[in-house]
Amino acid sequence: MSGQVWFDTHCHLDVEPLVDDLSGVLERAWAAGVGRILVPAIHGPVADRGFPPWVARAWGIHPGICTEIAPEAVAARFARRDYEPCAIGETGLDPLAEPPLDHQEQVFRAHLALARAHGLPLILHVRGAWDRTLAILREEARGLPWIMHSFCGSWEVAQGFLREGAFLSFSGSLCRPTARKTPRVARAVPAERMLLETDAPDLAPPWWPTRDNEPAALPSIGRFLAELRGMPVEPLADLVATTVKAIWPEWEAGRR
Repeated sequence: MSGQVWFDTHCHLDVEPLVDDLSGVLERAWAAGVGRILVPAIHGPVADRGFPPWVARAWGIHPGICTEIAPEAVAARFARRDYEPCAIGETGLDPLAEPPLDHQEQVFRAHLALARAHGLPLILHVRGAWDRTLAILREEARGLPWIMHSFCGSWEVAQGFLREGAFLSFSGSLCRPTARKTPRVARAVPAERMLLETDAPDLAPPWWPTRDNEPAALPSIGRFLAELRGMPVEPLADLVATTVKAIWPEWEAGRR
């Protein structure tokens, strides 16, 4: 591992093609300085693919496929898990996804009930429906950490969530030459509310050499964010690490 330690708070290590070369993906991440990876969930549990101790797992049903479950069945599926997740999600609202928004909302609320009951942070997938999402979170999830995965809203939208204590996570989409809203948010967000992620295998930064993203890309996303904010990369990495540890005090970077 290189000297600087990075935390990838959203990486789908359990899906193709990453899972097909898991040992190689992890070795490249480690060599790049990534000391902790969080695997968000899509279909409920995240299967253990032989992850090392520095890979953590969440639990959740993605809003894009949530018609696979009835809202009243979410808690029962959660009860059948065989591990203790470190977060609930990804969950949220996405009007661009196929499931009806009312059904998404019911499943979302079921996830919030789990997060409250177990005191777990939330990994939020939100595209549009910002006001509706914020109202639900205010009603049912105050006091829990809200992690806005690959945040894509405007600064005006961001301020509403930040006032409630949310954390904004930035991915490779921040680095696209066509990005407009996200760089403005990334410059203005309070330093203690920033997180970084790859969302691998999706959202590779434009300079990444392959179509499929990997957690090893995270330090370069961090460098881009540091340049946007006009600061050296080392203090930015330290700020993000401090924020990660405020959400997950039990985490240690680089345990093998």
